[in-house]
Amino acid sequence: MRFSRFLNFILPVITFLVLAACATIVTPSGGEKDVTPPRLLSSDPKNQSTAFTGKRLVMNFDEYIQLKDMDKNLLISPPLNKDPDIKIKGRSLIVKLNDTLRSNTTYSFYFGQGVTDLTEGNPMSNFSLAFSTGNVIDSLGMSGYVTDAYTRLPIKNALVELYTDMADSAPMLTRPVYVSRTNETGKFILRNLAAGKYRMIALSDGDNNYMYNLPTEQVAFEDSLVEPYYITPPKNDTIAIVVDSTRQFALNMFTEPDSIQRVKCSMIAPHQMLFTYRYPTTHSGIMPLNIDSTANWSIKEFSRNNDSVTCWLLGSLPDSLHFRMSDKGKILDTLIASTTYKPKFSAKKNQVIDSTLKIQQLSSRAGFLDWGSDYYITLANPLSQLNTGAVRLILTATHDTLIPPIQFTDSIHRRAVIHYAWKTEEDYALLFPKGMFRDIYNHINDSARVGFKLRSKDEYGQFRLMVKMKEGSPPKIIQLLDEKGGVLQQHIVYKSQKVDFGFLSPAKFGLKVIYDDNGNGRWDTGIFLKRKQPEKVSVHPKVFEVRGNWELEEEWEL
Repeated sequence: MRFSRFLNFILPVITFLVLAACATIVTPSGGEKDVTPPRLLSSDPKNQSTAFTGKRLVMNFDEYIQLKDMDKNLLISPPLNKDPDIKIKGRSLIVKLNDTLRSNTTYSFYFGQGVTDLTEGNPMSNFSLAFSTGNVIDSLGMSGYVTDAYTRLPIKNALVELYTDMADSAPMLTRPVYVSRTNETGKFILRNLAAGKYRMIALSDGDNNYMYNLPTEQVAFEDSLVEPYYITPPKNDTIAIVVDSTRQFALNMFTEPDSIQRVKCSMIAPHQMLFTYRYPTTHSGIMPLNIDSTANWSIKEFSRNNDSVTCWLLGSLPDSLHFRMSDKGKILDTLIASTTYKPKFSAKKNQVIDSTLKIQQLSSRAGFLDWGSDYYITLANPLSQLNTGAVRLILTATHDTLIPPIQFTDSIHRRAVIHYAWKTEEDYALLFPKGMFRDIYNHINDSARVGFKLRSKDEYGQFRLMVKMKEGSPPKIIQLLDEKGGVLQQHIVYKSQKVDFGFLSPAKFGLKVIYDDNGNGRWDTGIFLKRKQPEKVSVHPKVFEVRGNWELEEEWEL
């Protein structure tokens, strides 16, 4: 009897344990990821409604929401003098107005991508709410693009503003009557505009006050007054709009010139002081005031663009130097500069500073010397001594050793060149023995051996551009660009002619032209108050791929 009761008890337990051991544990599935943004169910006031007199806006959604970067996404047109208070209550977004709205005015609240669902962060695309304080809601609009006047790249998050005040200084003193913001492609759309004539500008608003009042802000303006036109709303959609592509505006942003020449000073290496100018200068004056200015206190080297001067300091100098800076005889400023170099990364304790003279630059790259080139050498410091007979050129195939001619190419003896009739079928090695170079601080170079070959002419392609210009038109500056937009070559043309970019390594290139209207050989920016637009710049629509042993020709009518 007891055994029977025991079996009745133990058999179910054993069965449960066996089934549990055999069971496969599966993580519960959460279903497909939610990719649907919130949907507006209702609002007070209703979108596109009239006669609004309330003090707050309420928008109700079909799910819980969150706000994202409202300082960047929210845009109110016309702008309010006092920012509204924004909060979330349940599934509702509430905007409390702290400013008195203008009468008979259409207001638009653009939330951009700032309203998202709570769980996955799916944003509502270009969500907005428009209403009027009068009996009519304005329905006109304008659109266009904002680009950088020089690079021709689109400008993101620029403000595009409309003014009824036609004074030249109005954008510098007052807020606009309408405002919009550009997207990633530089496109803008101004909506719910009243009929009339406006002044249009674009602005990179550095201090978020809707006014052009900082010298670092970029600006653009339309030459003539603009008038809005009707923009068709698609069926069943009161937010999206259809834009007439034939009536779009093109605004070119620029930074106004700072006419004041400025100069900065810093120590960039031991004994090496750098003066950097805002604008190129060929008549700079650097006079030390706390030492004998007639003494030989430095060796100077101008940069290629004449916008900086490197000074190698000589002799025993105080911990700091006081300078009077001038340009073309005009005193610019006085500077106090430390003569102690402070490296970006502090040296370890008891670490010995390397005083070896460095060979900074050699012509060969990745084991190759460009076809048609001499071999150039750049040292870190000016030299006091060069042992021209020490360098060796080795023909590695035959082990023949030569002493090639080497000579300075600059007045401070920092750059040198080796002339030789290089051949593509040869392998070369240059040997720079220790102590061949001695700089003005008595530092010598360490020994170095550099192997290289001359690239074959067949590895290069040629690119020629036929520029066609109208007779008597201003000169054009043609720029050859790399894939990142950097300028590789620049040619000034005054009439229709062929521009030869020479032998180019295989790569993709672009072309840009500056319409040099004043003929000064450079691009000139605009001046806002003088209503002077920046000089026109155009980028060729094609990307040109140059291949080895290939000739490419293009025609460009300007």
